[in-house]
Amino acid sequence: MTVIKRGVIAILALFFAQFAAQAEVLQPTIYMVTIHTANFPEMKTFFKDKMKMELVSDSGEFVEFQSNGLRLSLASHKTLSSFLDSNSLNGKRTGSGLGIGFKYENPEQVDIAYKALLKNGVKGVAEPAQQPWGEYTAFFADPDGNVHELVADTK
Repeated sequence: MTVIKRGVIAILALFFAQFAAQAEVLQPTIYMVTIHTANFPEMKTFFKDKMKMELVSDSGEFVEFQSNGLRLSLASHKTLSSFLDSNSLNGKRTGSGLGIGFKYENPEQVDIAYKALLKNGVKGVAEPAQQPWGEYTAFFADPDGNVHELVADTK
């Protein structure tokens, strides 16, 4: 093998090693969380009317709510089945399959938000409490039984 060929191979190897290293550190930005539900009308009402989230897109049985830069979407199993061939959409789900943390600036805001949710008829799961890991939390359930969290950092 000639010196030129070895040099070209070495340069290509360096280039691809550098490219691979950059690909490994690329972190995607989470901009949306979607809840797949068989209970679409009740879930939409829950997040719109009880959680008072801003509805920014409504396309039949797919909606998006805006929450400080993050989007929360709801999609019915019927809508998802129209373009996804997945058996995971079928069948009854039980328990909490998803939990969303709603961030507040301080424990007082968590207390206020939790009381407002209960007043709106939302099912409380755990009253506000200081956690040993440095957060103040309260938990509630949506109509599908998913348990979500109100949280403020305290450390």
